[in-house]
Amino acid sequence: MLKQVEKVNYRIVRPLGVLSVNGNISTELNLISYNNYKPKLDLRKWETKGDTKLLQRGLTLTTEEARELKKALDEYLEHVDELLEAKESKA
Repeated sequence: MLKQVEKVNYRIVRPLGVLSVNGNISTELNLISYNNYKPKLDLRKWETKGDTKLLQRGLTLTTEEARELKKALDEYLEHVDELLEAKESKA
């Protein structure tokens, strides 16, 4: 038996940036409140159909998770050239 999915209400509290656009699909970073709960950082694809934006797959992070992700990204970006060179030399 198929389970009916409840409708999710969301409100974009603050748009933070558009990372990419490919046709009618954009990857966006927003601060979003789902079902009137505390806003969370939301990175996801959105599909534009006419005047409507439809949620696609994404990732929602608490503030603490976002801080940990930032640390990991900072570390990666600091050493990205070394990491890519090491991978290429092994290939």
